[in-house]
Amino acid sequence: MKHMRNLHLMMASTAFLTLAGPALALDGTDMMKKLNAATSAGGTVITFEKAEADGDTVTATGVQVGSSSLPGDTLKIGDLTFEGVEEIEGGGYHAKTVSFPDIDISQEEGRFSTKEIQITGLTIPANATGDTLNDILLYETVSTGPIALNIKGKDVLAIESIESNLGRQDGGFSYDANVAGLKADLSQVEDANAKEAIEKLGLTTLDGTVTMKGIWEIESGKVAVDEYAFDFKNIGRLNFAVDFSGYTLGFIKSLQEAVKTAEANPNKEEANQAVGLAMLGLMQQLTINSASIRFDDASITKKALDYAGSQQGRHGRPAGAIAERSRADDDGTAQHARAAKPGVGCRQRLSRRTEKPDNQRRTGKAGSRPDDHRRGHGRTEHHSFRARRQGHGERLTNSRDASRSAGCRRRVLPTCLWNPWESRATSN
Repeated sequence: MKHMRNLHLMMASTAFLTLAGPALALDGTDMMKKLNAATSAGGTVITFEKAEADGDTVTATGVQVGSSSLPGDTLKIGDLTFEGVEEIEGGGYHAKTVSFPDIDISQEEGRFSTKEIQITGLTIPANATGDTLNDILLYETVSTGPIALNIKGKDVLAIESIESNLGRQDGGFSYDANVAGLKADLSQVEDANAKEAIEKLGLTTLDGTVTMKGIWEIESGKVAVDEYAFDFKNIGRLNFAVDFSGYTLGFIKSLQEAVKTAEANPNKEEANQAVGLAMLGLMQQLTINSASIRFDDASITKKALDYAGSQQGRHGRPAGAIAERSRADDDGTAQHARAAKPGVGCRQRLSRRTEKPDNQRRTGKAGSRPDDHRRGHGRTEHHSFRARRQGHGERLTNSRDASRSAGCRRRVLPTCLWNPWESRATSN
């Protein structure tokens, strides 16, 4: 009798596990459909042939990626492997890793390839409404291995690796990205003017990195990009930093809806105008708190000055050379001023010409002429002349003759002042 009870218990347990098994198994097709719904909100469309689950691993075959704005133009990915997959509360999914096959695409005279693409910590929402953090597609890390772009049989762009990290924190995210080993070959540029500039600036090959760091506060929509830097050897480091507010989840959703509306409009010209106006309206919701640009030179400045100068028939000089030239000019001016100082040369020679013929002598108050008022000068020039005359004494009295002296130049004002009024009187 006891054995019969044990037999019935075992059969009941087997029946329960049989019925519960399909309910607990992962639904790969459902996961891929929800993934496509989440990416479609941003305009990226994912299609697949089938998705099969094996334990906590889901394999999607025949995956293609396209854009909703370019129907029919897709990129064939191949098979995606999701590992460590589990269904989360609400009907969403979380995958520890997503592995991509190596990509190698050739078209006309170009070829693009990338390897070791991987996503870790991918969270797929059950309902991609974008209203809360639980309703948007999130990841922890996206990384790639070597990337290469080949044109006409020559590598024009190569990247060793790319890594982007998104860290969730209270009320928002922190993020950083790094593009390592960025190399570019600009020797194949065909435009003659651009090629000349590239060669003279020594930019035939580029070697550097790109880095980015920042935070995003969800509620206030504050985005602070502390570092967005391009650092290249023998050129310099250019860094952009910006802090703005208003980039909330609501803003993102409005932006996505504006794009969808434009894509649904068959009249593309009208759609582009409408989305342009919508973007202008949305941009007004953003507030720029601060922005800065910094460049740390690594030898490109001198080359740029030389090249810019050569285009104008001049040559660029570093700040030290400019300062030396400025001091030399100052010394030369001072020596010229000392040589032109009235003494035996200027003042005594000109004192003999102080007396004028009767027909040129001024009448009335000192410093005035009978026809001053008729010429529009009047008392203004009269008082100005007296004030200057009192301040400089005899040198001003003879200023009209000093302006004609070979030892005095009109531009040496501190020593021999040139008076236009006196010059007109002399010319008469």
